[in-house]
Amino acid sequence: MLVREGLQAYSWPGNIRALENLIERAVIISPGTRLQLDLPSDAPAEPLTPIAREQEARILTQGEQRRQMRDNLIAALSACAGRISGKERAARLLELKPTTLRSRLESFAIDPRDYRPQPRRSRANQTPR
Repeated sequence: MLVREGLQAYSWPGNIRALENLIERAVIISPGTRLQLDLPSDAPAEPLTPIAREQEARILTQGEQRRQMRDNLIAALSACAGRISGKERAARLLELKPTTLRSRLESFAIDPRDYRPQPRRSRANQTPR
């Protein structure tokens, strides 16, 4: 179905704001110069059952949230070679203030120095075999 036909076929319940919102969304998310419209379905959505709701969005326990946060902090530190503040550093990646990141790292007992690359030993400093 052509976009024009789809727009004309939809019943547009409520008022013109629904059309306005649809077009605004298309302008924001469409790549390039062609608008991609996600036309709403005329059929009302059925309410989700508890099982369907659980399958749609898994709810994390407090422990799972903490593990996820810890893993995310470690991933940011690894990506930034253990550096917290400055341009292209972990705090910026996580959209946190460096002081907030340091506090969170401390609460998880994470040492950012553990994620810095180890210095290469020069041949002059190595002991002969």
